[in-house]
Amino acid sequence: PKSVYHVLGGWAGKQLNEECKMMKKTGKLLALVLALALMTQVFAGCKAKTEETPAPTPETATNEPVQEEKPEEPATEEPEPETVVVTDHAGREVEIPSPSKIEKVYFTSPLGMIFVYTLVPDKLAGAPMQFSEQELKYLHPSVKELKNLGGMQAGSELNREELIASGAQVIFSIGPNKIDETSVSDADTLQEQTNIPVIVVNGSMEEVSASYKLLGEIFGMEEEAKQLSDYCDNVFKNVVEKVKDIP
Repeated sequence: PKSVYHVLGGWAGKQLNEECKMMKKTGKLLALVLALALMTQVFAGCKAKTEETPAPTPETATNEPVQEEKPEEPATEEPEPETVVVTDHAGREVEIPSPSKIEKVYFTSPLGMIFVYTLVPDKLAGAPMQFSEQELKYLHPSVKELKNLGGMQAGSELNREELIASGAQVIFSIGPNKIDETSVSDADTLQEQTNIPVIVVNGSMEEVSASYKLLGEIFGMEEEAKQLSDYCDNVFKNVVEKVKDIP
């Protein structure tokens, strides 16, 4: 197909030819000059409108190196400290191993064992009581192998020597009664005697959520602790609702 330049060039040539004939007939030189000017303007104008900048070829492309984006380096996690300081429910600040460093713990009452057992049944250093065969059917098989180290409630006696030898890294003092000066004094004394940090936890039914929250933080199991506390709260509320009208 003919390009725009051929079409316009042919048209301008015809115009020039017509003007030349007119010049011969009329003898006017001005007509020729006007025809030449017209042809020049047509070529110049059309070229400016239709000419496009050619795409760069490999020879004309720049040789500047392409800057490759470097992948972002993953953020480095800070190593977990060996120990952390927690504030127990008696307001005592106690230094204990970090969650991932805790392997064995103990408790001074059966209630304390229930709280800890429901979260970390594999971290028990002993048992505060002797379980019957019937009771063991409903407990983790590892409980059967635990030594009875005794406790500090309900007339029980704690075997401190066996407790120290058990490898327990933390002791939980958890009882159903309100925390008082005696609770704090007993915890401080036990901690001095065994050189094992003692955490006082409020084990009353009204404070189950707070108890599990603290234990979840200590063991690094906040989500599991919340599920247990929510379940206990719902059961407690249902029981209270059902017995509120019973004299």
